[in-house]
Amino acid sequence: MNVLLMINSDVPEIKWNVVRFGTVLLDEGHEVTIFLNGPGAGLYEGDSKVFPIRELTKTFCLSEGTLLACGKCMDLHAVSEDEYIKRSNMKELHALVMKADKIVSY
Repeated sequence: MNVLLMINSDVPEIKWNVVRFGTVLLDEGHEVTIFLNGPGAGLYEGDSKVFPIRELTKTFCLSEGTLLACGKCMDLHAVSEDEYIKRSNMKELHALVMKADKIVSY
């Protein structure tokens, strides 16, 4: 199944749980894309020992998960592309929505 998880929140616990869930879905054999939108573009903000978002993001991506972020949102929130988070746009989000079997938004 193709699953699209959207993060629109800047709450560390929510971001951490989405990446955790995405990793479980990958382990179960699903194709997973996480799309960061709005304040969710700052995925690593709030990374801590309690919510190890950066470490879990690495696991997600190394497990063949795709992690994209709205480019304009990245600019607004002063976030840079890195080895895991790739710059995207609304046109690509549209294509992801049309392709997804399931969409979960946080």
